[in-house]
Amino acid sequence: MIILPPRLIKKVYSLPETTLDIHATQSETIQTRWTVWDKEVADNDFQINVVRHQITRNLETLTPLMADELKRGFDRWWGGEDDAREWKEVKVWDACLKLIAGASNGAFCGAPLCEFKEIRLQESDLFSSDPSLGYVDALRDEASSVFAKAGGSWTRDAVRDLKLIDSTIRESMRLNPFAIVGLPRTVVHPEGIKLPVSGVHVAKGTMIAVPMEPIHYDESIYPQARKFNAFRFADPSNITNIVDNFTAKDELEAEKADATEKKAKSTATLDDAFLGFGFGRHACPGRFFALNEMKIFIAHMLLNYDVEHMAIRPRPLDTVWLKLPLHGGKIRVRRRTSVI
Repeated sequence: MIILPPRLIKKVYSLPETTLDIHATQSETIQTRWTVWDKEVADNDFQINVVRHQITRNLETLTPLMADELKRGFDRWWGGEDDAREWKEVKVWDACLKLIAGASNGAFCGAPLCEFKEIRLQESDLFSSDPSLGYVDALRDEASSVFAKAGGSWTRDAVRDLKLIDSTIRESMRLNPFAIVGLPRTVVHPEGIKLPVSGVHVAKGTMIAVPMEPIHYDESIYPQARKFNAFRFADPSNITNIVDNFTAKDELEAEKADATEKKAKSTATLDDAFLGFGFGRHACPGRFFALNEMKIFIAHMLLNYDVEHMAIRPRPLDTVWLKLPLHGGKIRVRRRTSVI
């Protein structure tokens, strides 16, 4: 396997599939022969187009369904109104699997069928950060203001307005990449490929990947990279610095010639300095749905629950090149007496 230098990601990953394979490579990486029970599902990517086109285009309709199911799930697993003032210990992995899976299936299938699907979620940075930074209060204020402006219901437009929560999610994904190296591809062109700048020849059959964790922890891109900064991506000046520090000089000059105002970046926005949802034409097709769901999750949690501060931030479990959430992690939660 060849690990690409970060500045080559954009050029190399834009090569056509006749040159750089992804489907067979992914199937081998996740061992679909053994992990996907239906060969038709494993071999046919029709579901990707369904997610990319049908689900993303219908988020306006799906958002209220997700919100309703998340509310029911929180009441069930974290405690309802009758549990106010009582602290409850929650297994993070188990509770989030049930909550996120239920909300997803509530959108896909309707409430009666949304009980048992498993999807993972990791969100621990917020409640292990220094309380004096005021992240929780600021995010709670934003959620309350947006929710009230939307008339007391979560709509697609309301979720878009959760800018600080969006930044918090992106920062957590940056700090907790799902792998040390990732996004594998295999060179399939008979003559191989020549890497830009260096001219190094990469033969057919060679697998390439990108250094996800080193990029996300690069101090020249993200100052204090190993520190959680919930609002890092909400500050346009930070975005300018990230882009300027990561972009090659020739590309930077071209961009400055056609300069546009830098804005806060959504978690669903792709770039080669943030690889949480992949990169290029084969980036995660469900990222808009996932982000929509995570933003509602965090907003509802902040508005309706207190979470006890964690003195130590839970660390992911390194398994080969993967970084897995800590299964045994627990938090203490309490239903707020003034809920929305």
